[in-house]
Amino acid sequence: KQLNLTFKTRLLDLLPFFASLDTDEDLKEDKRKKWSDDFSRTLHTFTADCFPLKSTEFHKGTQEYHDYQGAIRKILSALELSSSFILFELLIWMLCCEQNHIFEDEILSSINRFIIKLNDHNKQMNLLDYIYSILFGKNILFRIEHRLNALEKFILKMLTSVKKTTLIEFYKKYISSFVIEQLDIKIDLTLTTTITSILINKICTYRFIDYMYTILNKDDVFGLNSSIAKIFYETVKKQEEARKLLNVEMPITAIKIGSTMDGKELTKYVIARARAQFIDGKIIKSMETILTNVTTIEKEMKMNLIRSLAMSSFNCLISILICTQTEAKLYKAFIFDANVSK
Repeated sequence: KQLNLTFKTRLLDLLPFFASLDTDEDLKEDKRKKWSDDFSRTLHTFTADCFPLKSTEFHKGTQEYHDYQGAIRKILSALELSSSFILFELLIWMLCCEQNHIFEDEILSSINRFIIKLNDHNKQMNLLDYIYSILFGKNILFRIEHRLNALEKFILKMLTSVKKTTLIEFYKKYISSFVIEQLDIKIDLTLTTTITSILINKICTYRFIDYMYTILNKDDVFGLNSSIAKIFYETVKKQEEARKLLNVEMPITAIKIGSTMDGKELTKYVIARARAQFIDGKIIKSMETILTNVTTIEKEMKMNLIRSLAMSSFNCLISILICTQTEAKLYKAFIFDANVSK
């Protein structure tokens, strides 16, 4: 603590060497684990002691700003040279702590190069799993405000940086959780303690699905050749068989599927949920009534989330339409013809 950032920034020249030990496969697992924990703890202590609470605290042209910028750039350089997951975690944490970090674009560009350089399926998958854990509240270190910041910064950037095979495996892993668990959760506006988290989860889900239909090809997400659609169908089929075995009544909202897969089940179900979410204007009106007794800041945050949910579900519908409906006759019949009945 007694040493200033100017001196410590010079020491950061050694950071790539220390960070590379985190990825050294020659080290025994227990030693690498201890080293990683100590290294992570030291980095967080360093940033807490030497970095400002807000990145805009130091003014351009000052020595403090120059040292801060130099330290950030050396951390970014070490990230790209060492491919250290610990440095990645540190930078993600820094970005999540602020709505707009002063070096955000520079940090995100470096993270993008870091992910591309990894070029390893398992390592890229670990990064996506980590971002997923933050966004869906499974990482206890990240609070609501951190998740809100992560929501805007990381989803598209991460999904477009990994290899296509990694992206498909990610969606195969989480598609059932997205569609069956998250989209089926009822929005109960009286649950004031959990409603914010539920709204964030739904927005994240629609954005993940939106980007799935945007980034991947039609055959990857729709039809008999889609491995993602197949995983979804098999999960629903198992649930259906389990209900019959236990003699449990089929819920009204349950997904109804045929005896054989046609590859359209996933898309149909997402469309139904997204459309219902978008056209349900009652949620906004009800929220305005319920939030009369809360603070202005909290009310504004929750109202913004409701609007963001409607927008995300609508964007998801558009992406699904563009991806799956490639026949010109559909657009002509339903959009360009002046047919009142349609």
